[in-house]
Amino acid sequence: MLTFFTTCKPFKGKTAVAQRNAIESWVRLGRGCEVILLGADKGTADAARELGVRHVPEVARNEYGTPLLDSVFDAASSVAGHDLLCYLNADIMLMGDFLDAVARLEPERLLMISRRWNVDLDGPWDFDDPNWQANLRELTVTRGHQKTASGGPDFFVFRRGQWPAVPPFALGRTRWDNWLIYAARTLGIPVIDASPCVMAVHQNHDCGHADGGWAGAWHGAEAQHNGSLMPDGADTYNFLDATHLMTADGPRPAMSPEHLARRLERRLAAWFDQRLFLANALHELGRHEDEFAAVTHAGPACTTPERTLRYARAGLRALFAINRRKQAEDFIAGLLGDAPSPLMGYRLASICEGLRAFETATALFRAVLTQESHDATVLKAGAHYHLARIAVETGDPEAARRHAEACVADNPKHKAARELLGHWGGNGGPDKRSPTDGITVPAEARQPVVPAPPQPAGARD
Repeated sequence: MLTFFTTCKPFKGKTAVAQRNAIESWVRLGRGCEVILLGADKGTADAARELGVRHVPEVARNEYGTPLLDSVFDAASSVAGHDLLCYLNADIMLMGDFLDAVARLEPERLLMISRRWNVDLDGPWDFDDPNWQANLRELTVTRGHQKTASGGPDFFVFRRGQWPAVPPFALGRTRWDNWLIYAARTLGIPVIDASPCVMAVHQNHDCGHADGGWAGAWHGAEAQHNGSLMPDGADTYNFLDATHLMTADGPRPAMSPEHLARRLERRLAAWFDQRLFLANALHELGRHEDEFAAVTHAGPACTTPERTLRYARAGLRALFAINRRKQAEDFIAGLLGDAPSPLMGYRLASICEGLRAFETATALFRAVLTQESHDATVLKAGAHYHLARIAVETGDPEAARRHAEACVADNPKHKAARELLGHWGGNGGPDKRSPTDGITVPAEARQPVVPAPPQPAGARD
């Protein structure tokens, strides 16, 4: 019917119990299913032999020893006995409802996923009990809970050969599961959410397999590398991007208010990207009036902070290119609204500084310094530093020194400001470094503002 495949962590302690529970649940489903364990982690070969499943030891790993998704998918596809495959995490227990859903799939390309149920299990499951599935279901409903739609899936059913290329994501770290949904939508492959019909039981565990635990899995070097392999926005794809929901009668279009709202948002994002792509082209041609018109048309799609900043940068770039400072200031005032946010003011000031509109940037940074909210307090050291760099660029050494000293007073660990003071020459003037060298933006103020190209057509409805 289909081939299950997975990679395992070393078989020790609670991890060994959870993995044996999961793998045996797949084996017990029968119906001609095949199970393949990939990798040579400690105990994997022994578990494969004891449970009567296939073992493929050779998979590529990164410098941390973590298996890579592309190698795992390629290895399984090359030896699987079925064209329908299911990659799943080795802590997921399945029951007969999973194969019932699989039986309702069409033969074409697809991606079937399901929200997991998190539950604490005390030890080995009793598979010799003829009611093991009913017992597991009752325990999960009583003591567990289903993951929200914003999370990532733990199993993926798909056809052999449907992925043209899979990036070398590190397994057990974040984002690669979102990429599979994104890739399916981009390729026009139906994404079927089987959550209404399938109970995928996730056995709760710690995150000892990742350096730094959960924080390492989500934010460590491997997670960051996974993020670098992602196209813009791909990591936002989740269950709400499913095109179909599995029912007792087979897959049906996903038409809930939540799914429809997500599709509208995706269309807005795609339209916004197209407007900014056009604005970029017009900027290169020097047609700045038309450039600003293209940007303003994108305004209604500014429904996220990241999109608003990209809109702001594109609009300000066009206005400063034709020396319309007053119109630029009105544009900024419209973005800030009646109750200006210090963080938004800081970000807009940074955009203006990057566009070398120093007078406008100075006014915005000074406005941050006059505010008394918690956000403004956090940003004041950075604002002083930016004002110091602007003063360097505009030839005002006394103002540069004053703001650099104020930055260090607010944040004695501000390395770039201390370096600026340390570079002061004997004549009392600043050094000649670039105005953007060493600029430190607080983490909470960092946002990408470079316009991205439109999403592929297959990612939109």
